[in-house]
Amino acid sequence: MSTTVAELNAVLTADTAQFTAGMAAATGAVSTFEKSAAASFGGMEKQFVKVGTAMTRWVTGPILLGAGFAIKAFADFERELDVFQAVSGATGTEMERVGQLAKDLGADLTLPSTSASDAAAAMTELAKAGFTVQQTMSAVKGVLQLSAAAQIDNARAAQIVAGALKTFNLQASDSVRVVDLLAATANATLASIEDVAAGFQNAGGIFASLKIPIEDAAAALGILINTGVSGAEAGTRLKSMWTNITSNTPEVAAKLKELNVALFDSQGALRPMRDIIADVSAAMANLSDQERIVAAQTLAGSYGQDAFNKVLAGGVALWDDMKMKVMEAGAAQKMAEAQTQGLAGQMDALWSSIQTLAITVGQTLAPAFLTLVGAVQDAVNWFASLDPIVRGVLLALAGFTMILNNASVN
Repeated sequence: MSTTVAELNAVLTADTAQFTAGMAAATGAVSTFEKSAAASFGGMEKQFVKVGTAMTRWVTGPILLGAGFAIKAFADFERELDVFQAVSGATGTEMERVGQLAKDLGADLTLPSTSASDAAAAMTELAKAGFTVQQTMSAVKGVLQLSAAAQIDNARAAQIVAGALKTFNLQASDSVRVVDLLAATANATLASIEDVAAGFQNAGGIFASLKIPIEDAAAALGILINTGVSGAEAGTRLKSMWTNITSNTPEVAAKLKELNVALFDSQGALRPMRDIIADVSAAMANLSDQERIVAAQTLAGSYGQDAFNKVLAGGVALWDDMKMKVMEAGAAQKMAEAQTQGLAGQMDALWSSIQTLAITVGQTLAPAFLTLVGAVQDAVNWFASLDPIVRGVLLALAGFTMILNNASVN
């Protein structure tokens, strides 16, 4: 019996030891699994964080950035239109047409460096110059062509176009015609477009009062500019010449009669410049040098005699050649396109296209963004209305939450 008890005790002791060893092994296995699982899930968490970060950087971020750019572009465009409406007094219906025209001009491939916002700004400048809404819409393309061709801002281009149209009593729809004349005259001479515009500014009044077509004014300026004087100086000399020769003083009248030159027809209207040039040139050709000097001084005055000799006494061949050059159709468009050649020009054109596209996208996103802004504004107002102590507690809790969140991610 004792032997049996001893044997039983040995068996139980052995089994207990084996059980303890088994439990220890199991516990170790569980611990190893927990560590492995923790490492695995921790690695997965880090991978998820990396994926989220990459998504934010390469997907969500660019989308939000693009949306922000589009909304900003539309906001700027809308502000330009608001300013135009304030200046012009345009109705709601008219503003719809103005806005659409601005977008169309921004997408116009013949105006490669113009965005919709540029077009809206140009229309505002025309409205400031006193143009009606309809006149502005008719004239704006010419302004944008001039701006691109002469590389000047819209405000200056609008001033030049508006000044020429009003001086020569032209319609707003003649803006492209005027701009072509400016560009073609610059191409045919030693002057820039701005220089030619200065000539128009100085001489335009006298040409218009005599009802001389703007094309003839451009040709006269072109001839004189090519003698080496500036556009502004050429305009001043032409103004002096016409003022003197049409003064009808006894001396001028006697000299014209002596030369057998008639400036006006039987109805009292100034004859075409080409006819006057033909008569003056023929009469001056028969004079001695001294007689030509006296005739020029008598008819045009000391300051205008150079213009008289170069333009009115310059012959019809010179006149016809310059007249043909200044009437080149599409000159402004060609010059504008030349300004957009090469990498720099193509980049400008691309940027304008992007801006116009952004305005369209921004207009679509604007209602939702306005709703969001309204909600944020309400939240800000609510927070601002809270007791200062409550605001402090909420800010502290928000900061503590951010710290805990960063700690859990790391």
